Amino acid sequence: MDGAPAVKTMKLRYPGVCVGCETGLPAGTRAHYLPPTKTIRCLDCGPVASPPPPPPPPSATEVPPAPPPSRSAASGRTPSSVPAFVAWPPELPADDPSTQNETVLSQRALPRAAPCGDCGRRLRRGDEALHEATLTEVLCLECIALDTLHSVGTPGAGARREHARRRDRHQTRVRTAHPRLGGLILALSDDPQHVRAWQTGAVGEEEFGRRLSGCSGPQLKVLHDRKVPRSSANIDHLAVTAEAVWVLDAKRYKGKVETRGGGLFSSRPPELYVGGRNQTKLVEGVKRQVGIVRSVLSPLASDLGMAVPSEVRGALVFINAEFGLFTSPFLVDGVWVGWGKAVRKQLSGETMGHQPIDEIAKRLARELRAG
Repeated sequence: MDGAPAVKTMKLRYPGVCVGCETGLPAGTRAHYLPPTKTIRCLDCGPVASPPPPPPPPSATEVPPAPPPSRSAASGRTPSSVPAFVAWPPELPADDPSTQNETVLSQRALPRAAPCGDCGRRLRRGDEALHEATLTEVLCLECIALDTLHSVGTPGAGARREHARRRDRHQTRVRTAHPRLGGLILALSDDPQHVRAWQTGAVGEEEFGRRLSGCSGPQLKVLHDRKVPRSSANIDHLAVTAEAVWVLDAKRYKGKVETRGGGLFSSRPPELYVGGRNQTKLVEGVKRQVGIVRSVLSPLASDLGMAVPSEVRGALVFINAEFGLFTSPFLVDGVWVGWGKAVRKQLSGETMGHQPIDEIAKRLARELRAG
């Protein structure tokens, strides 16, 4: 143990690249992290590289063998971009002219407060960030994640937390009322409907979020599970395209989705019905979320010199619900109503606008933090 570097075996919070075999490791993979060098190694390479045995001296006529290809080269994959776990830029000779103006950033806690050089958010002392010793250049982890992953947040995380909170409160109430038989009662009975509803909603958000993240790219940035400031509510998904910002509320309901009223000869406004029940309140909830996002983005227009603020649209996306055979997505009081495949097609087709997608996504990620 004397002189051996400290090694941590952990799940990666961010994607990285093994310094031993140059294989890309996605977030959540178990790997060895070496704090002294701030590098990671996959479990196959081990925490410390073992020195190879010294090769025999080559003869005068012997041609030295070529070095074996790395695992990434053998598989035909291009090594992924190196995140904060690996020292970057790579070390070059001291006499290389390209190193004269080079700044090496590493991920560690800030010794004092400093602003992010990309989004401008004020970081506090002790916050994890990518920076160099003099804090001349500082990048917050959210800006790094947006640049490398195009997706921030965990789909359904808020609904999962609310389901766990309600389930624990229900179990505590039953065990308090029945100290001896509480465990048996819970084992033989189902959770109440208000508890099961949050689990059902979490499954729908996770399913839709995974498919939505698969569409993300340079023309589409996706954020999941955003907290509403000064409120316990959250926004399921945000999508930024070249034409607009979309507030997406995913619902996993049973029954047929339809609109009633609002026709040419009807005096009442259109109403949303799901399974024969009036669910127009869902439309009002999306409109409130749209107003919140508009208030967050309104100062961004002047900062970026945009003529008009970004357009914010709301959508209700029903997972596993029923729609008519020839039904197309429709509007209810300005809110788009449809299903997952239809909204993904809508988002992928919005490529004709010219709004700054990256800057808008970063402002939303900073102001509406992940849950």
